[in-house]
Amino acid sequence: MRETKATAPDHVIPFTHGVDGLYSDAMALAYEMRACLSDRRALGWSKDGPGDWSLDAEKVYCVETMRISTRILHVIAWAMGRKAVAVGDLSAQQAKAPEWRLGDRALCLAHPDQQPDMQLFLLCQPFDGLWWRSDALYRRALRLQKMLLSDEAAHAAQAMPSAPRRSSPAVISLPF
Repeated sequence: MRETKATAPDHVIPFTHGVDGLYSDAMALAYEMRACLSDRRALGWSKDGPGDWSLDAEKVYCVETMRISTRILHVIAWAMGRKAVAVGDLSAQQAKAPEWRLGDRALCLAHPDQQPDMQLFLLCQPFDGLWWRSDALYRRALRLQKMLLSDEAAHAAQAMPSAPRRSSPAVISLPF
């Protein structure tokens, strides 16, 4: 087990396993996405381009592959930030800043029902699976971020002098 620096807050350490798993899953999806994008045969492309694809299909392909990539990269960046907090390279307070949180929610959380042209993309294998798995990964990271921020707020409130109350150790249960 890796030692953490003395500056790492105690309440961050239990999240390391959740963050590590999220990071590993995001990296696996990134490698899979790279393989899909580089395999022109999987797309039905010739060496000259997309072949019989219509302009609408090309547009949807570009937008949705960027959406998948954006989700994956945001999760990787967020997980790396959380790992930095766990080892004491970044303070928990610094990690609360917007640049250390998951970004582009509107883009990353768009649903196919909101975009009729998306149906064209979902028929294109293997991107159908990548689209849904990257969506689940981003949502999982959002849940973990929300839990982490609420846990840090609870720890901050416990550190403030207040009326006596029953204290119990913080138990964190991850829903995944």
